[in-house]
Amino acid sequence: MGTIQKSGFWTTVVNYTGAVLGFICVSILFPKFLEPDQVGLTNILKIVAALFAQFSCMGCGNVVLRFFPFFRSGEKEFNGIFTLTFLISLAGIIISIFLFFAFKPAIISYHEEQSLLFVQYAMLVIPMFIFIVFHTLFSAWLRSLMKIIIPAIFFEIILRLLFIAIVFIYVWFDLTFDIFIKLYALCYAAPAVGLFIYSWKNGFLSFRIKITPQIKEYFKPAVKYGLFCLFASIGTMLVGYIDTIMLSGMIGLASVAVYTIANNFISVLMMPYRSFSGISSPLVAEYWQKNDMKSMQTIYQKFTLNIVIVSSLLFLLIWLNLDSYYLNMPEIYAAGKWVFLILFIGKLFDIATGLNSIILNTSKKYVWDLYFAIFLIITSVITNLLLIPIWGVNGAALATTICVITISLLRVLAVKKFFHIQPFTNKVWVVILLGAAACILITFIPKFLHWTLDIVMRSGLVVILFLLPVYLFKISSEINGNINRVLKMFFPKLKIR
Repeated sequence: MGTIQKSGFWTTVVNYTGAVLGFICVSILFPKFLEPDQVGLTNILKIVAALFAQFSCMGCGNVVLRFFPFFRSGEKEFNGIFTLTFLISLAGIIISIFLFFAFKPAIISYHEEQSLLFVQYAMLVIPMFIFIVFHTLFSAWLRSLMKIIIPAIFFEIILRLLFIAIVFIYVWFDLTFDIFIKLYALCYAAPAVGLFIYSWKNGFLSFRIKITPQIKEYFKPAVKYGLFCLFASIGTMLVGYIDTIMLSGMIGLASVAVYTIANNFISVLMMPYRSFSGISSPLVAEYWQKNDMKSMQTIYQKFTLNIVIVSSLLFLLIWLNLDSYYLNMPEIYAAGKWVFLILFIGKLFDIATGLNSIILNTSKKYVWDLYFAIFLIITSVITNLLLIPIWGVNGAALATTICVITISLLRVLAVKKFFHIQPFTNKVWVVILLGAAACILITFIPKFLHWTLDIVMRSGLVVILFLLPVYLFKISSEINGNINRVLKMFFPKLKIR
């Protein structure tokens, strides 16, 4: 875990800086200066573009992470793996553009009654998903080279700063929403262009078309693996996105806005997972190459423990202060409070067992994730169709939570059956009990008259009643190490045992 602890700390700093910027943009500026249906449009465009991008990648991001150790023969000798995945992604983009126009009438028909604004700007999906494809490919490439922080900076910080900038430009120059939404789509070019320039200048890219021995040996298994990962990842994404897509068609973009704001808090909870899974993926591939199941078990369990600690801390900070946030928002968004709670239940189980997806997808049993994805798509559509008409946004959240817990449980059972490892230790249950106790105690404390004082008080109590016991009981050496590092930054002379 030494590599994870060192790189993970700074990647987490970058990711949480991005999370703060994302919160300012999506949860404060967008609702303040845009109408609810306009806020909903920004999210539905992003979601549809992400789905087309996932298809266009053809699983190449996963292929790079899985097969990179077999192709690499020197510091900058990669034997054609980048050229191979780049050309496959280009073919995927062409196919996706064709599919977009083929299904455009159906997409418009589904949205024209409740979400006419999406129909008007649906064409923006094409440039957005092309930008996302190249960002995904370059990001996977750099992650394989253990250049974890650079992709995070471009996607988590630079992209969000651009979003904030266009909001201020929109307000300051009194632009039309038509110009704003086109600038919003253009912002997605920045991570792709930035990572390309960084990779090219550092000599990590080569577009020479050369049939190397590695390509001859691994082309068929890489293509087969990529296709399986493609359909499995689309299934997983659909579970995360189909609720929003169905809300936009069944209720309208205003409901998407409410759901988006609540889901943005869930995105904050996903930051630790994204940081540590990005670093863990190359290590898992390496352990498979060495058949080192002891190290695999260690990283699996430590990953789960650390994710549960950080996610529980963030949940307490968000949930116990959520009323203060909604007091300062337009009334329509207050319905998102229970959406957040319902989604969190599923996401906690998902991220706590999240490494099982990486372990399964990089193993010889990766085909099982495709089977799970197919089952999940069907379940997701059925549950959303049943629950959205009854409970609206809360029904969509409940449908998503049911599906997320189902697939996570299936993956845990599969990894346990095939590889005889599991993610949970007794320390995980101790952390959950500490979090539940802190939540109950703080909930019963009366609110301060002013919301700012209330946030400060409750946040301080979360640190005292949850984080402090975790630190003092030394539940996680990685968490304690990072806390000690922060303490040393502010108090250099402090002696820490």
